[in-house]
Formats: sequence, C-alpha cells, structure tokens
Amino acid sequence: MNSDWSVGSISEMVSALIALAAFVGVLCEYLQTRRRRRLELAQELTSQLELNEILRFATTSLDWGAGLVPVPSEWRAIVDEPAIEPSLESMRIALIPEFSRSLQQDKIALMYRHSFVILFNHLERAKDLCEKRAILIEDLSTLGWVSAQLVDWDYAPRTLARRFFMDALRGWYPGSRLDEFVEELASRFPQRRTAATRLSRESVGGPITDRVMPDEHTNRS
Repeated sequence: MNSDWSVGSISEMVSALIALAAFVGVLCEYLQTRRRRRLELAQELTSQLELNEILRFATTSLDWGAGLVPVPSEWRAIVDEPAIEPSLESMRIALIPEFSRSLQQDKIALMYRHSFVILFNHLERAKDLCEKRAILIEDLSTLGWVSAQLVDWDYAPRTLARRFFMDALRGWYPGSRLDEFVEELASRFPQRRTAATRLSRESVGGPITDRVMPDEHTNRS
C-alpha cells in the first residue's frame, strides 16, 4: 500500500515537473518573441531617421551647422533648391510657436517647421510606445542623441541653446509631457559629437536674437 502510494506520488511529481518545464518553455518563447518585437519596433523608429526624407532633413539640420543639407524631394520645387546652407534665422522663425507672418513669407522656414513638426511627432510616437511598454527607453539610443541636441543644441548661442527647440516643442505639444520624455532620453545617453559639431557656435551663421515676432495664429503645422 505504502509502495503504491510512493509510486503514485513520484508519478504525479514527474508529471508536475514536466508541466512546469513546458510552461517555462512557453514563457521563455513568449518573452523572446516579445523582446524581438520590442527591438524591431525600436529599430523601426530609429531607422526612420535615415529612411524618411523629412526626418533625415530635420536630423541633418540638427547635426550640421555649415555645409549643404539636401532638401527633401517634395520640397525642392517649393524652395527651388536641391540643397541649402543651414539658416539659423529661418530656423528661428520656423520654431516660434505661433504661426508668424515672417514664416508665411519664408519658404525655407516653412520647410524647417514642417520637418521639425514631423520629428516631434516621431518622438511622440516613441513616447506612446514606451508608455505602453511596447518598447523600452533603453532601446532608443539614436533618439537619445537627437533629444540631446533638441535640449541643448550645439549651434545656438549659449543663451538660447536650451530654449531654441524646447520652447517650440512645449508650445506645440502643451500638456503632453513630450518635453519630459525628450529630456529623459537626452539624459540617458551621452551626447554624440560629430565632425560637424567641432565648429564653434560663434563660427556658424549669424547671431540669433531673443526677438519674438508677433502674429495672430497659433498653429503648429
């Protein structure tokens, strides 16, 4: 009787261990699939910075303070140029939160504004995916460099470097906490320095003033 009970107990224990091993196997496979999907999403977000012409224009404009920046194909007929030299003044006009008269009259500024709205939208998508745990902020090192430039741009005068892009971001996305996400990304990853950023702030373009141009519109697009 005791022998039968012992054999039955061992059999039940073995069955339980087999079931547990199967569960662990299924769980590991699920976690691996989830991790793979997470990394694919993160890779998609970062690769778009290169594959999407508008995003590439925005990030190149962040990275290069001098030289020629290729114009996105859909904007070439509008600005009548295949490439432009960086224009700090046009960029400044583009980033004033209100839609100004100067912006309406400056095709280059309109292109800058369009590109940075698209870039901020891209970052907002990354924020939403992080909040849903579909990706982790640790997977977004490339967006970390972009965010570091938005928080403290290499080519703005020191008095404006921390406001140049972030004032526009906060003005266009009020209450979204996108600025907090961008600042967190910037703090997570070292700020990459490129050949372009060896140029000093003083040697690139003309001075950017604190002047804000008034206008009656408040549209980010």
